[in-house]
Amino acid sequence: MDSTATSATDNTLSKKYGIVVSDFDGTLLRSDDTVSADTVATIKAFIQNGGLFMIATGRMYDGIHNRLADVGLDKYDFPLIAYQGSLARTAVTGKELFRATIDRKTSSEILAFAEEKGLFTQIYINGRIKTAALAEPSLSYARYMGAGLDAVGRLSEYILRADGEPEKILCILADKNSREVIKVFAERFGGRVKLMSSTGTFVEAVPLNSGKDVAVERVLRAYGKTMDDIIACGDNLNDLDMVRRAGLGVAVANAEPEVKAAAKFITKSNDEDGVAYVIKKFCL
Repeated sequence: MDSTATSATDNTLSKKYGIVVSDFDGTLLRSDDTVSADTVATIKAFIQNGGLFMIATGRMYDGIHNRLADVGLDKYDFPLIAYQGSLARTAVTGKELFRATIDRKTSSEILAFAEEKGLFTQIYINGRIKTAALAEPSLSYARYMGAGLDAVGRLSEYILRADGEPEKILCILADKNSREVIKVFAERFGGRVKLMSSTGTFVEAVPLNSGKDVAVERVLRAYGKTMDDIIACGDNLNDLDMVRRAGLGVAVANAEPEVKAAAKFITKSNDEDGVAYVIKKFCL
């Protein structure tokens, strides 16, 4: 599939960029759960030429950090943005750059509402997954992420005594109807948390003062840069604000329609190494 520009009203498609932020699942990661050798080599060349590369994901920090060795990027201390932008930490030294949490009262109310609706829910506190009982789908999820999992009983009650507040609340749905469920949650909790989805079966609540775009912007301040200075690549609704606000917002060909509409450039799909294509075209 050919890549196409969706807007060429300024110089965003002609300048060279020194900062690239990419989503992971559905964008950098292929459908076969790998990142191609060409993509890894392209990212390495970009970093070695002085570029700043970041990954911004809905995954927990360990869930993305544990994949870096698999794809050959574990030697580079670039920023990792996790939990849909609730945490930013460097990849090698683990230096915390930004963190936001949902307060206990709001968390408890959201969790009680999810429990009333019969939704399977898990929360993330201090790098561990907390769930009511050791059961699926949390067991498979924790194994895949390489993360610790604790059974703590009724989550709406546990959070009031927990040692910390959650970076993210995740409801895992039986059907791919996340858009409809988000609307229900928004009627109750809109204005108190950000609600988003990274897949049709996930409904995610994160702090109001978070989001991938917010975390990226906070990290950029340390480099004296702004959102206008970056390329941001994504595929799903949780990437929408980041893609919209970036100097060059990029949607992979497999992206949701809303992300494509917000992008200034549509690259090849995740299975066709769309991120590598963008780096070669606009950075190297």
